[in-house]
Amino acid sequence: MKWRNHMLMAGSCAVLLNMHLAEVIYCTAAASLPDQLETPGGERIAAHRGLTHELLLWVAPLVFLMFFSNRIPPSSLSMYADRVLVPLHFRPWVFFLPGALHLAGDFLTPRGIQIAGQRVGLSLFRTGQPAEYLVSALFVLSACVHVLHI
Repeated sequence: MKWRNHMLMAGSCAVLLNMHLAEVIYCTAAASLPDQLETPGGERIAAHRGLTHELLLWVAPLVFLMFFSNRIPPSSLSMYADRVLVPLHFRPWVFFLPGALHLAGDFLTPRGIQIAGQRVGLSLFRTGQPAEYLVSALFVLSACVHVLHI
């Protein structure tokens, strides 16, 4: 998938999961993290959709942290909005959510992702095809309906 669509889908999923504002922003901004980890500083160090697209790398810590979320307190950030201090909560398991959502999007393509070293994909569309944009638009529409309670 294109990075724009990864961002739209991850941000929409975060909204649909009723996440805090800081978490929605993080999920949207970090949606291409598996691809970015392949080329830190612009230098390719890993094959595209190789180790960074291994499902267990993202889902195992996500599930572990979700399971123990009652023992790990959320990080609290604060910002001023209209002269009022607003706390922004960030749960630790959310750090791995954008990577897992990125893999969910790539799973829809023919090249797919890796699960325990095996490449799997649904082949619903190729990267950049109109169907990719339609899928991401459906996620955005769903998030808008969710927010507006239509």
